[in-house]
Amino acid sequence: MEFLRKIKGIFIASLLFGITAFIVLIMRIFPSKQRSLRRVIAKVVRTIVGYKVEFEGEFDGSSELFVLNHQSLLDILIFDEFHPGDIKWVAKQELGKVPLLGPGFRSGACILIDRSNPREIVHIIKQTSEFSKAGGAVAIFPEGTRGGGKKLLKFQSGAQIIANKLGLKVQPVLIIGSKEILDSKKLSFYKGVVKVVFLPSFVASEDSEWLAKIRENIQKILDEKLAQNS
Repeated sequence: MEFLRKIKGIFIASLLFGITAFIVLIMRIFPSKQRSLRRVIAKVVRTIVGYKVEFEGEFDGSSELFVLNHQSLLDILIFDEFHPGDIKWVAKQELGKVPLLGPGFRSGACILIDRSNPREIVHIIKQTSEFSKAGGAVAIFPEGTRGGGKKLLKFQSGAQIIANKLGLKVQPVLIIGSKEILDSKKLSFYKGVVKVVFLPSFVASEDSEWLAKIRENIQKILDEKLAQNS
């Protein structure tokens, strides 16, 4: 049974990679359509994998910075599909070098950064400022990488620095269950439900504790939801 699941996982991964690479090619030809094409990718993945999304709380479309926990590639796809406006992801620059898919990350979908360079924060602030003034929103994973799904990793300070500097409206978001649906490291795919919980939005201030408080609140809600499902 496990062998068959692995074969299925490889098949689905190959299919999704091929479809995504094709749409990325179209992005390069029609860069002005990249946002709508990203929604297409998200819908295709949701249809093939067969997951559902449940929302809880109130989404604030006027927020300029979204702070999310990170478990799976689905986190990006879910947000790309339902967010009605233009949105960019803060991501490591290595993604822009991925064969076939790299051009998609460079097409305008991401603010690519060199995480080894502490001066990159200036670059992020500048791009975020320009993008938010144009009506767009930026999403960031303060954990910096994918976690295990149950315990949040340490939040890096970049999101707080950006939001405080620009006085952005911030909305924290908790995503639950995406790792169980799609684990790209294990090539496992399962049907199920991903829950997206919106926490209250706020305008960033010079309060040095707000990012730590967000992490604490998200972990508390995550623990409660996991306990309910156990």
